Order: sequence, then C-alpha cells, then structure tokens
Amino acid sequence: MNTPKCLIKINEEELLINWLNKLEKVGCNEVIINTHYLYPKVEEVLKKWDKNNLKVTTVYEEKLLGTAGTLRKNLNFFKEANVLLIHADNYTNLNLLEFLKSFYSRNKKCLLSMVTFTTNKPYECGIVEADEEGIMQNYYEKISDPPSNIANGAIFAFDQNFLDFFSTMSEQYNDFCADIVPRLKGRIQTYYTNSILIDIGTPDSLELAKNFTKLHQKKNLKD
Repeated sequence: MNTPKCLIKINEEELLINWLNKLEKVGCNEVIINTHYLYPKVEEVLKKWDKNNLKVTTVYEEKLLGTAGTLRKNLNFFKEANVLLIHADNYTNLNLLEFLKSFYSRNKKCLLSMVTFTTNKPYECGIVEADEEGIMQNYYEKISDPPSNIANGAIFAFDQNFLDFFSTMSEQYNDFCADIVPRLKGRIQTYYTNSILIDIGTPDSLELAKNFTKLHQKKNLKD
C-alpha cells in the first residue's frame, strides 16, 4: 500500500483533513499527530492545509509507540487542556460538539468519556457493558464470543484529572484501548451514538464510507 490509511480519500478529501476540519469547527486550537509509515506524504498533505485557527504539530515515531505510548511521550503537550484522542483512520459523521458537551456534564467519578456505537461485527471490536448511567462496567477487547454489540468508537475526551492518573500507570501499557480502557471500569462515561463509525482498513469498509458520504451529500442538495 502506497498511501497511509489516514490519507485515503473519501470523495476527494483525505481522512486526516476531514478530521482537522471537524476539530477546527468545534474550537480546537492545537493538534498533535504521530506519524510513521510514509510520513513524508503526511507532511506534504498537511503543508497544503490552509486553515489558520488550528495549529498542527507532528511527531515522527521510528517505531510506533502505540496510542498510549504516544500520549505518554507527549504529556506536556496536553497539560491542563481538554483533550480529544482520536484514531485518524476512522470515518464518522459524529457531532463532536455534542460529544464534548456530554464530557463536560459527565458523572464526576468518571475520568474520561468514550464514544460507543452498535456494530454488526462485535468480535472485531472492543465491546462495552455500561450501567443505567452510561458508566462502563466491563470491557472485552476483540474476543470470539462478545456479550453484546455495543462497541468502543475509539474517540475519547479527558482532561488533566485523567492525565494525572495516566502518568502513574505502567509504561508497559502502550495500547489505549487494549491496556488502559479495561483498567478504568467504573471510571469511563460512555456516549452512545447512532452516527456512523467506520474503520476504513478494508476495501469493503472504505466503500461503505464512500457510499455513505455520497448519500449524505445528495440529501443535503435536496434539503
């Protein structure tokens, strides 16, 4: 593959650019992006991004540190900030502003908020069990016989309270979803959405994302 997943285009727009546009719209003022595979291509695309209200910083990882590893290495970047942690190879029409509002009003015993959605392939996802208040009680990362089809959407919101807790955790925990999330039972506020969330890692899922965007554009034209 000659294109990093985050630069795959959905109707002529790279996924990474789609995310940056979403983040700018909700008032985000600075973003850090870890790069690895074909990183010069990512840098090239970012140079063409012509927005001025969102500062973009990249950090090259010769060996991928993992989602938690990248966060750990760049803790000072996030100090005293409200943070969104996002997988840039996912496509969604999620309203990030509504998600952030839910984070601000979360149960105060929760250190972070996590988007959840219904999946038709629960064995390929992290599966979440939450109580009546939406607080995560159990988590199952890609098991063969998951207990439900409510999945982790890999979009998280947190602030300094979580970062302080995270900084005390073992440096052996490098994957945010597989290593960190399971250790936060009773401390994660879930935000369930009917929005589409698609990992574009397969030809079928990429085509699904493209078709959804085309249908959405046609609907907007009719409206």
